[in-house]
Amino acid sequence: MRLNVVSYRIAGLFGQNLFDVLAKRYGPSDRKITNTQFDGVPVRIYEPPKTADSQQPAVFYMHGGGFRCLSVDTLHPFTDDLATKLDIVVISIDYRLSTEALFPAAIDDCTKAVVWFLNHTKDYNVDSTKVIIMGESAGGNLAAGVTQRITLDPMYQHVPKLRAHILICPMLQAMDFNTPAYQQYGEYETALLQKEVVVASWVEYLTGSAQLQEVFATNMHTSPAAKKSDLFQKVLSHDNIPERFKIPPYVAPSSTDFGDEDLYETLKTQLLDPSFAPLMRDGSLKGIPEAYIVTCTYDVLRDDGIFYVKRLEAAGVKVTWVHNDDGIHAMSIYSATGPFAVKAGVRSRQKLFAFIENTLKT
Repeated sequence: MRLNVVSYRIAGLFGQNLFDVLAKRYGPSDRKITNTQFDGVPVRIYEPPKTADSQQPAVFYMHGGGFRCLSVDTLHPFTDDLATKLDIVVISIDYRLSTEALFPAAIDDCTKAVVWFLNHTKDYNVDSTKVIIMGESAGGNLAAGVTQRITLDPMYQHVPKLRAHILICPMLQAMDFNTPAYQQYGEYETALLQKEVVVASWVEYLTGSAQLQEVFATNMHTSPAAKKSDLFQKVLSHDNIPERFKIPPYVAPSSTDFGDEDLYETLKTQLLDPSFAPLMRDGSLKGIPEAYIVTCTYDVLRDDGIFYVKRLEAAGVKVTWVHNDDGIHAMSIYSATGPFAVKAGVRSRQKLFAFIENTLKT
């Protein structure tokens, strides 16, 4: 049975409320925490309790939740831990969700907040050359999209550039829902992220309706010509996925001669828009700042991350790819502390924090 928008929103609301309740159990922080706005976008800033003698580094965080749930409150345990452990400035963006406004509202909010801050870092005693942008799942999509905009779009050429970007189990494309990872783990009725949840997230983010969910899930929303295009074959070829990940029940695609040409003509502008799907940018990613990308074996979004690693490496971008063979979706965020902590999640967060600390020192 496929999720409709109403049931998905109810499930999302329940999950968000659960995480929000757990977040409140963590108690007060020793950080200076301020809820404010950057260029009209709500943000939460975590600052050291005492003003440092020299300018500090900063990390922007964009939460996941399929573009339609979770919040800065939900992610407070993580962002507070990040700010406290590394003694840095952290800004968590409370962008508009798809239940309020469809694409491109979320990425426009995130772009506005990041650009405003990069132009006002002195007001927060932050070194503009040491700012990292980070996100998990849908937040990874937004972090990648904002990074591309600031780096590659001429309108942002005078904005200070980012030091690095971090993508944790990112969702980066809505063209192929039949990748090895989707085939292997998409139908698990467990804590694993399910294919139908991801598809519902994309469809609602784009259209606000569940009407096209089954069409997207079966890759009928793209035309035969699109599937045969140079961009599709270069970016989404399953040959880009290492053989060790292609285990049963994976079956290589046998045909590209299917799909709805009329529907694709209606949707292709958005599906190929790098602000919607950063993986699908038609052009070089040369110049993108250093990347740290986390993928997990038991995650339907695993291959999105791997595809992006390949694209960045081909463009000469320095990439640190951290794959967790025993990992589930976004465990470094949700499974490293508190009641959901597991050893793999703790280890993944330690590696993540070490990368941030070492990168901001250089």
